[in-house]
Amino acid sequence: MSSNVPISQNDITAPTPQNTPLTQAPIAFGLSRPTVPDISEDSEPTETDGNDSNLPPGAHSAILGLVQGRLADLVGKSSGYLEGLPVEVKKSIEALKGVQVKQNELQNQFRRECLELEKKYLELQKPLYERRLAIISGEAKATQEEIDAGTQASLKDNEEYAPIPADAAGDPAPIPEFWLTALRNHVGLSELITERDAAALKHLTDIRLSYLPSDQPKPGFKITFHFSPN
Repeated sequence: MSSNVPISQNDITAPTPQNTPLTQAPIAFGLSRPTVPDISEDSEPTETDGNDSNLPPGAHSAILGLVQGRLADLVGKSSGYLEGLPVEVKKSIEALKGVQVKQNELQNQFRRECLELEKKYLELQKPLYERRLAIISGEAKATQEEIDAGTQASLKDNEEYAPIPADAAGDPAPIPEFWLTALRNHVGLSELITERDAAALKHLTDIRLSYLPSDQPKPGFKITFHFSPN
């Protein structure tokens, strides 16, 4: 899958793995509204209209749609507030817009430079991704140095972690269903994976990120999934 949604309407800068949200903001789902009534709401008597129960099926939805349509017509229309302000205040508001324009220019420059920095470090990390693939697939054995570094990281995360004895028998082996396990333990993805998805993801061998060519009309990135024959 890929992403090439422009960041700004005024200046197209690249969506990158660092600035692309995994999911929509909670406000988009209405989660910003309070779900628990306060004391005053809880104690107020509920007024009901006896005629509501007599409305035909679908009437509530029709009324709601009508109200939403009327509200949508108001989007972008002036309330008349700005037009009624003194000229001196209007000048200050226009000045604020000018300041915002300069800030937007700096933000766009920041995003462009971030994109170039991400590209640079992606290239530096590619040898590590190749090494990761070799260890997961079992094409190469993990070195003792790599095992020791991983042990130190585990101890840092969990003081009660029991390290693997250095003289433990057996060589490092491939990691079965690594990517399926990793995706199922990802907070943002775990609930999206169905049993049908899992059957396919068992054969997932690697996930790679690449950036779209610079000659594309809109910059962005692409995530490629690699599967074994199945």
